[in-house]
Amino acid sequence: MRQEQSSVHPNMQQDKPLLQLQHVNIQIGEQQLLADGQLEVYQGECVALLGPSGEGKSTLLKAIAHLLPLETTTSTKVVHALWPRLGLNRGHGNGHDSASSSQQAQPFFKVSGEMRFAQHDLNALTAKQWQQIRGVQLGFMMQNAAENFDERKNVISHFIEAVHAHDPKVPVSTIEDEAIKLLYRMQLAYPERILHQYSYEFSQGMCQRLALALTLILRPQLILADEFTSALDLYTRLEVLRLIKELQQELGFALLFITHYPQEASFMANRIY
Repeated sequence: MRQEQSSVHPNMQQDKPLLQLQHVNIQIGEQQLLADGQLEVYQGECVALLGPSGEGKSTLLKAIAHLLPLETTTSTKVVHALWPRLGLNRGHGNGHDSASSSQQAQPFFKVSGEMRFAQHDLNALTAKQWQQIRGVQLGFMMQNAAENFDERKNVISHFIEAVHAHDPKVPVSTIEDEAIKLLYRMQLAYPERILHQYSYEFSQGMCQRLALALTLILRPQLILADEFTSALDLYTRLEVLRLIKELQQELGFALLFITHYPQEASFMANRIY
């Protein structure tokens, strides 16, 4: 990866990186997806991964968040649940192949190299430790915001589930109050009503704002964003980018995001890889 500097974050010379990757390699079967990946993200800064499709950018973000089915994964159910969302379902025939043949057609990933986040060795974390970090300290936003939501559940249910997954003792009323404040901050009108609606009732732009609010309710230190504006029209994309930039300055979280657009990277990022 080649780094281009657009502006220097004021604390970069004094602080250790919040996220640091060194010599990261990712393979699937015998295919090398990423070789010698290296990058750093400091607290409060915005870093862009810029480039065309097929260079391993999304795969790298999923590797950082431990969302790839690795060779050490033992649960077949977990592996097969992840494949469709990763866009790597390479099964054959009519989609009704046996689990064994499907698993042969979908090899595991191999990830090597050093990945550190907030002084944690991401390669050494247990499942319980990942539950404490993912969401609370490390947020993740997918390409299609609507996929963040279960259409059978209303919006407030998603906020309650997100918070209670980490602290079941938080009162529902407290979660609802915080969600309303965040939706106001997302510049969404009538947030009290929105909380009791469903994702299929909203546009992509509104879903993107809801997904951002859902990520921010746990106040993560770093957000990984995988082409979070790709499904939006130009006007809505600019609105969302300005909103995220304002929220980042206000709340102080770091952002590592993927984009295909040089103008988007230049507008948002302190540094570009």
